[in-house]
Amino acid sequence: MEDITDRGTFIKRTVLFPTVLELFKKYTKNKTVAAEFGCGDGAILQELVKLGIAKEVYGIDFNEQFINSLRLKYPEKRSRFLVQDITGEGLRYKFDLIVCSMVLLDMPEIDRALDNIFNSLNQDGKIIIADINSDTYKAIGFWENGKFIKIHNPENVFHTEKMISGHTKAVHNYHPFNYYRSFFERKGMSCLEDFIIAISKESVLNQTNITSEDKERLIAELEKDFANPPFHVIVLAK
Repeated sequence: MEDITDRGTFIKRTVLFPTVLELFKKYTKNKTVAAEFGCGDGAILQELVKLGIAKEVYGIDFNEQFINSLRLKYPEKRSRFLVQDITGEGLRYKFDLIVCSMVLLDMPEIDRALDNIFNSLNQDGKIIIADINSDTYKAIGFWENGKFIKIHNPENVFHTEKMISGHTKAVHNYHPFNYYRSFFERKGMSCLEDFIIAISKESVLNQTNITSEDKERLIAELEKDFANPPFHVIVLAK
């Protein structure tokens, strides 16, 4: 995640992460107990911890390797990093603020995940969901060995895309954001914010930590992202 000359990492680092941090600051008080569900390697989590504005910040992920790495990095906060599958049994902790950034798109059992998030939230608590803009990024299928393999029916509720990079294959379930919103609103939650995040060529040109050559390459690779906002964000209150 350090080398932002990669297209995906660039837009996360320069577009998505700053937005999540600003929302975290906006909705955090000095007694807030917060958590990032699906914290991964801690790319956003470490920034939330650095802010030092919440009473406690927990990192939760099903990947034990990620959690163990964070426990080593923050030995004084070991108990705040938990191995937990958010589609599994409910957590024994309650939080005032839950951040879900780039994690729900990978949840095939989305209703169970959303139920667990809701049940892990204190009354008057808030949820920040930041993810791929599913109005833009949806695919009918993918090419493999010269053959097109169809995996998405446009009539289905959920959009699925299979992306291939080298030897790595990943399947993402791009759930529509109005699905998240209506799910929580049916449970009595209210929507505080709902917006998309765009990216501009100027944001690439203004970078000081990448070369002119990389800027030119990124501008070419980000053509679709300039025309179509890559991220969507909602904030809901219980």
